Amino acid sequence: MRELKVYSEIVPHRITAAEVAERSPAAIVLSGGPKSVHVDGAPSLDPAIYDLGVPILGSVTGRSSSVSNSGASSVAACRGNTAVHA
Repeated sequence: MRELKVYSEIVPHRITAAEVAERSPAAIVLSGGPKSVHVDGAPSLDPAIYDLGVPILGSVTGRSSSVSNSGASSVAACRGNTAVHA
């Protein structure tokens, strides 16, 4: 994003929906992390972030987190990737 000269901020996963709303983002990008959403203790987001009406792009773990919070499910694959099931 920054290479494209798009202003961006990196924030911890513990940010609340209210804190996100205060920043008035044009979009949110959820990126991967060291833990799969299928691992106990994996980081999670404030679910109210998904209700802010802000476009969200999820990549790797961010995608799996978005899928889980949308009511769909994802399953661990044998090589660490996920398959999405609606």
